Formats: sequence, C-alpha cells, structure tokens
Amino acid sequence: MDDSVIKIITQKKLDSLGAKHLHVRARKKLNRYNLAADILAIAVPVLYFVPRYLLKGTQYGTYVEAGWECIAAVLIVLIVAKIACKWEERAQSHSKLLGENISLVRQADELLIESGLPDTVQLFLRLAEKSETADREVIGEPSDKDKRYAYREGLKELGDSSVRCDICGASPWKFKPGSCQLCGNTPIKMNA
Repeated sequence: MDDSVIKIITQKKLDSLGAKHLHVRARKKLNRYNLAADILAIAVPVLYFVPRYLLKGTQYGTYVEAGWECIAAVLIVLIVAKIACKWEERAQSHSKLLGENISLVRQADELLIESGLPDTVQLFLRLAEKSETADREVIGEPSDKDKRYAYREGLKELGDSSVRCDICGASPWKFKPGSCQLCGNTPIKMNA
C-alpha cells in the first residue's frame, strides 16, 4: 500500500473515531431524557397518591386535587414530547451507528497492519462512505465545538501521547481552549 492510501485509511479511521464520540454524547443525552420521563411518569403518581388519600375531604383536599391535575397535565406533555421527538428510536440509531463506527476503526487497523489488498481497501472505503452518510443523517451537522471535541477524542484514540493536531501541533491530551480551527486547542506551531 502506498502512503496516500495509508493516509486515506488513517483519515477514515479518525473520522470514525470522531463520529463514535458524537454518537456516545448524543445517546447519553437521549437516554437521560428517556430515563427522566420514565421515572417521573411512574414516581409522581405513586408519591402523590399518599397526600391525595390523606388530605381527601379536608380543607387542603381541593388544593391537592388541583395540584394533581396540573402535574398530570405536565406528565402528559412530557410523554407526548418523548413520543413525538422519538427519543428512544433516536438513541437506538445512535447505538447502531456507534457499533458501525467501532467496526470501521477495527477494519482500518487490520488494513493498516496487514497492508490490505486493493479490493479490500476499496471495500473498506465504500463501507466508510456509507457509514459517514448514515452518521450525517442521524447526527446532523454538529456544531464547531462538537466537531473539535470529536477530533480531539479521535486523536486520543488514534495513538499514544505523541499524537498531535495536524494544524497546530497541540496535544489532545493537554487541552487548553485556544484558536485552532481543527481541534480548538492552543496552537504550539503555525503552519506556513
């Protein structure tokens, strides 16, 4: 394999590592929303039952009943939002694509170690392109901040502590917010 093919495979590996971190972050966020909605949908009625029962028929009973109606309305809105926004389905999509990106990283490693055959390299590049398309559909266009985060995390997984940003030369292991457009780190060198 020539250097240009190795560079392309390494870039695809880095892209997959970055996408992996974006999927993990998005999946965690969606899972927190799902868990919060589920816990509230179960816990609120259970916990509210005691005051409703104990205060029924007292002077505070009407306030408790009015409070219950308001809380029930909020819970219904929360569950409708969960269904309408498809939090569970989106979390599953992120999980699926996370697995695909991990698989691509493993395949890239195998190609780089074995100096893969041209057919194998072409197959890998087609799979990588398909995965990138699916990533864009699920993740959308990440913010610049998220892109920089994903790039830094991908660099960390790409190699040991000697790995540096291609543009600024900064280590992703020693992050100090700065002006680098690629990694967001404080530049160590400036390319001429």
